[in-house]
Order: sequence, then structure tokens, then C-alpha cells
Amino acid sequence: MSNYFLDDMTDEELITRLGPDQFTLLEKVLYKRYEKKVYNRCVGYLKDKALAHEFVQDIFIKVFEHLPQFRKSATFSTWLYSITVNHCIDYSRKKSKHHIIEYMTSEALPDIVDDLLPDEEEDESMYDRFMKVLARLPENHRNIIEKRYLQNKSIKTLQEELNLHESAVKMRVKRAREALLLQYYADYGKDIL
Repeated sequence: MSNYFLDDMTDEELITRLGPDQFTLLEKVLYKRYEKKVYNRCVGYLKDKALAHEFVQDIFIKVFEHLPQFRKSATFSTWLYSITVNHCIDYSRKKSKHHIIEYMTSEALPDIVDDLLPDEEEDESMYDRFMKVLARLPENHRNIIEKRYLQNKSIKTLQEELNLHESAVKMRVKRAREALLLQYYADYGKDIL
């Protein structure tokens, strides 16, 4: 099918006509149609352009994973926007619930990862705690922490490895650090040193 012909089809026609063997084409067409609108909606809720870029990727991944459950009782655009809004609202709820975490992990305070890694003179109990907490994190957070702090990879290197914008990599590192801190507090309380 030519792109010209696809551009003339409604979203619902595309979803119906393009079968599983043409899923990549369907993704491209729908992403092209809605990427800017989803981005603008995210910026409106989040007031953060870098985070909005990352959310666009997350939202489209979620949409395409759940596309088989799309019920045609609403238009695709309505369904997409409801997923977008819910994703932003969920983030805002989590953020307000854990606003103290942002303060505690800000650059003005010591880096939680640096605090958890023991000095060479220290006993290994702090390192053992760090590794136990790290092992309990979701894989995406654990991988970022390991690459950034244990393998000492730069943001630029991670950007190239993950094929993401610099701001998206920084946001993932920040989220992983927050998850590490929350898990540490859950396991050991707030006494770091």
C-alpha cells in the first residue's frame, strides 16, 4: 500500500485493514499522525518538555502493546488521548506522593548512590546493603544504576547505547535513583550512614 493511500484512511480503517504482518507500517502511520498532539498534551500536563518527549515514547509503546484491546466504540484518537491523560495523571499522583524524594535526591544533597557505596576503608556492609537493594529494583532501574554508577558510564555513552535523547537518559537515571532510594528506605529505614 502506498503512503498516499494510507494517509487518506481513517485511524479505524488503518487498524482494521493492516493486519499483524503490517504492524510496523501501522505504528509508523499512527505515530506520524499523533506524535505532536500527544507531545503537546504531555507538555500541557507536565510543564516539562524533556519529560514530555520521554512520555510520548512510553505512551506509544503502551498504545501499540494494547492495540488489540482497542474497542471501536470510541475513536482511536479519543482512546489515545485518554491513555495520554491517564499516563500524565498517574505520574503527577506519584510525583506529589513522593515529592520529598525529589528534594532528597537533588544535586544540593549528597548523591544517594555515592552515599550507599562504601569507601575503601569502610567495611563491606554498606556495599552489601547497596547490592541487595539494587537486586530488588525493576530491571530497567537496575540496569541504569549499574551502567551509570558501577560501570561509570557517562550520560553521553548511555545516550548512544540506549538510542535516546540526553534529557531522556538523565530522566531515567533520576527515576532509577529515586527507586533505589525508596527501596533502600523500605528495606533499611532512613538511616543511610
